Amino acid sequence: KNLNVNWNLGELSVGQVLDINPLKHQKTIEDVMRQAQGENGLEQYLREIREEWSVYEVELGNFQNKTKVIKGWDELFAKVRERIQMMSTMKASPFYKVFEEE
Repeated sequence: KNLNVNWNLGELSVGQVLDINPLKHQKTIEDVMRQAQGENGLEQYLREIREEWSVYEVELGNFQNKTKVIKGWDELFAKVRERIQMMSTMKASPFYKVFEEE
């Protein structure tokens, strides 16, 4: 928006970038890069969380031969607490807005 260009990012060329005189727009380009790097970091972290929890398995044990109970509650709760803290930190990030619905 700040560069007043209408680029199709799937077809963007180096020539198009050079045509706008990147030195003249250095601050805007740096801001866009900083935003993209921050969003990429959060995206990678969310991917790690999804992958971790998609394969996480709980161990079940018999309780009085009547029902099953989850073994290792302490480990499970510690992992959940850690992820909640990390998600709270992530929410404070200026890059979080893009991922709010996830």
